[in-house]
This record gives sequence, structure tokens and C-alpha cells, in this order.
Amino acid sequence: MDHPAVGIIILGIFIVINGILYGFSEAIRIVNQSELEKKEEEGSKAAGKVIKLAEKPEKLINTIHIVSSTMMLCVGFFHVLKYEPKLEAFLASKFALYFTDAAIVATSYILVAIYFLLLMIVLGIMLPKRIGRKYNVALSLGLVGIVRMLMIIFTPVTFVFTFFLNLILRIIGIDPKAIEDNVTEEEIVSIVNEGHEQGILMASEAEMINNIIELDEKDASDIMIHRKNIIAIDGDMTLKETVEFILEEKISRFPVYKDNIDNIIGIMHLRDAMQMFYGKENTEYADMKVCDIPEIIRKADFIPETRNVDILFKEMQSNKTHMVIVVDEYGQTAGLVAMEDILEEIVGNILDEYDEEENNIVTEGENVYIVKGATTLEELEDAFGLTFDEEDYDTINGYLISKLDRIPEEDDKPVIEIDGNTYEVLSIENKMISTIRMTLCIKDSEEDENE
Repeated sequence: MDHPAVGIIILGIFIVINGILYGFSEAIRIVNQSELEKKEEEGSKAAGKVIKLAEKPEKLINTIHIVSSTMMLCVGFFHVLKYEPKLEAFLASKFALYFTDAAIVATSYILVAIYFLLLMIVLGIMLPKRIGRKYNVALSLGLVGIVRMLMIIFTPVTFVFTFFLNLILRIIGIDPKAIEDNVTEEEIVSIVNEGHEQGILMASEAEMINNIIELDEKDASDIMIHRKNIIAIDGDMTLKETVEFILEEKISRFPVYKDNIDNIIGIMHLRDAMQMFYGKENTEYADMKVCDIPEIIRKADFIPETRNVDILFKEMQSNKTHMVIVVDEYGQTAGLVAMEDILEEIVGNILDEYDEEENNIVTEGENVYIVKGATTLEELEDAFGLTFDEEDYDTINGYLISKLDRIPEEDDKPVIEIDGNTYEVLSIENKMISTIRMTLCIKDSEEDENE
């Protein structure tokens, strides 16, 4: 036992076992499940074993923690007993004149501990995890047999520790079977971002997952088409006028209102209107008001502005509803939400063959941009790193009007300076700021980056 090679061999065995366990655990944590399933279908027995371990990782995690901690204590204690006296004697021969015996003893213990911890952490934990992350498929398939064998060998030790853990939990009034590992949204986002950084997820996939998570934080008012932008059909229009209107708009569903937009009586589908108008037996309907043709007006669903988007999505799916009307606290029409609006919150803007892609922000010159008034503050913040200290307004139109404290006239061209950036109103339509020339201050931007 006094031979120097003995300590090196023991430490080497510990590092290898520790490395296998930590490398394998990291590999199966991020390995692509579908790739493993494909290999299992191709006849890989190792892939099937990895999938089973990944489905219930508790035993593997317990084995890693118990084996690693136990071996670290045992091997660490062995190394202290074996090497500390030798290091202490060496330090005493060199520094006895400068330090007390107690200082030399303490220093020798600290140096042995640092040496052991460096080897254990770097070679036994950090390096294997990096390798497992990079070669996750190959490592998980290659090591699954060894890991299963180690888990069997250390089962008695794991059982003893788990028994005492459960006993303590019961004593303090906690049922071990009732404990679940609840994963928070922040942890999911962290895992998704890490997957993107490692190249496992594409940027679009990571963004989509994050959008799904954020969906639960949004209300109908956050994604609805505002009442001013609703394209609706006046119930007093004839069927012929309605069909002409529908063909011009090139969309399939329209709210139908009586007298004003706050009195929506239903939803009209393009197909229903066309079948009624072009049907051979329905020629007399062409000059009738659409409000007098109940066959082509479907029941409208109304929801409050505060309806959670995630819940709304599930309701629309189960009810097979494609459009709902959003009403405010006074019962007036606030806007509408179509299924497409919810899907766009997840996958981004959806354009069909009739849609023309519109840019809310157009570059006019260096740090000069033409911005539409309907552009959201969030879009400007993401595009330019700006910060708007405003929670009551969603668009740059509302934000600038709040700063002006008045609604500009159509021939009015006010210039507003905020945080060194200049916003020049170019056009007003229907008491709303339609377009703005935004000039960003380079100096301020650079200072913000430095800060």
C-alpha cells in the first residue's frame, strides 16, 4: 500500500467510474429521442436500454450522487492519509524556519485537498460531461451496458441510502411517493436555449417553443385585431353587394353587424355566401339584405378581453371555432381573434398567396427609419434595443399621442424628442398617427451599450 502507484491507480479507477456515470447522464439528458427510437427500430438493443433509462432517470441520478459522494470521501480520505505526511515533511524541510508547525500542517492538508478536487472535478465531472454533450448518441449507446452493470453493483448501497432518506422524509411528514420534480418555465426555457446553443435545436424551433411557453402569459387583448382594423359586413348590404365586397377583400370569414360594429349579429363564411348567391334555386336572394338571410350567418362567439390565449386556443379547437369576437367591460366590440392570430403567435407571420408582406419599419437612411403608427413598442424594442417606459399603450401611435397629450390634426406635423431620439409625425389618418420618421441618436445608443 506504500507504493506510489497504488494511490494513482485508486484515483484513476475513481475518475474513470465517475467520468462514465457523469458523461452518460449528460449524454442521455440531451440525446435526441427520435434518433434513439430510429436506432431501436433498426435493431439496436443498446438504444432500447438507453430509452428505458431516460424515461425513469431517478435510479441513475441516485446512483451517480451516492457513488460519486461515497468514492470521493473514501478516496479523498485515503489520499490525505497517504500523501499528507509526505507533503508535510517536504514543506517542513523547506519552510520550517519561516512558518509554524501548525501552518505547515494546515497548508499540506489544503494542498492535498486542492490536488484531489482538481483531478476529481476536472477529469471526473467537467470533462466527461463536455464529451457526453458533444458525442451524446455514441456515448449513450456505448456506455449503457457499463452503466447498467455499475447500477446493479451499487444497488445495495443505493438501497440503504434511499431507505434512510425515505425514513427521514416520513418522520418530518413528507410522503416520498408524493414528491414530484416540478420543472418551471424558466428551467424549460434554459434547456431550450442550451439546446439551441449546442446545435440540437434550430433557432426557429427554439423560438417556437419559447412562443408556446409565453402563450400562457397573454390575453385576448394582446393578440386581437383592433376594432378599427376589423373588416366586417354591414347587415343592410344586399347579398350581391356582399359577394362583391368579399371577393375584393380576399379573406374567408367576416363579422356581420347591424347598425354599428358594436352590434355584431354573427359570422359569415365566404363559402356560404357564394353558395347562396350562385345557387340556381336561390336567385331571389341576390337583392335581399344579408341580415334577412339567416342561413348564411353563423352564430358568433363572444369572449372578454381578459381571456387567456392558451385557454382560448383549446376552446376554439374543441368547439371547431375559427373566429371569436372580443368585447370590453362595457359590452362594446374591442376586436376579434382568429385561429390564425393564435398560430402566428407561435410560428410567426403566416402569409397566403393573397397576402402582401408589409414592413412596419423601412430604412430611409443611416439611423433614420420610416415607421408605421401601428408598429408595436415591443417590435421597436426588439429591432433597435430601445426601452419605452409605458405600459398603457401597445403601439408607437398611442405612445406618441400620450407624449403629445393631444390628437394631432391631419395637417399637423409635430416633432417629438424622447431620450435623444427624434420622432417626426409624417401623416395622420382617422385621428391616428399613420407614419413617423424616427431618427436614432448614435451617441446615446453607444453610451447605453457601454453601460
